[in-house]
Amino acid sequence: MRWSDLRVGYGCNQRCRFCDQGDAREEQGDAPTEAVKAALAAIPHREGVILAGGEVTLRADLPDLVQGARALGFKRVALQTNGHILASKGAASGL
Repeated sequence: MRWSDLRVGYGCNQRCRFCDQGDAREEQGDAPTEAVKAALAAIPHREGVILAGGEVTLRADLPDLVQGARALGFKRVALQTNGHILASKGAASGL
C-alpha cells in the first residue's frame, strides 16, 4: 500500500526535545481547512494518507478532514498523534 504524508499544521500541545518543528508551532500554526482539503484532492492515489502535524487532534475540523479524505476514496486514513487528546473519553468517537 502506498501512503502519502500530509502536514496539516504545526500547532502542538507538547514541547518535545526531539521535535524538529522548532518555532513553526507559534509562527505558522495550522493550515486552513480548505487548503488541507485541496491538498487531499491533489494526492494522485487513493490508497492511504497520514494526517500529520503538529498535533492533529488539536484541530476542531479533524473529523471533517477525515470524512473528506474518506469521501475522496482514500482506503486508509491515519493520524500522526501523541495520543494525549484521544485518551480522553469519547474523543475518538467523531473520527
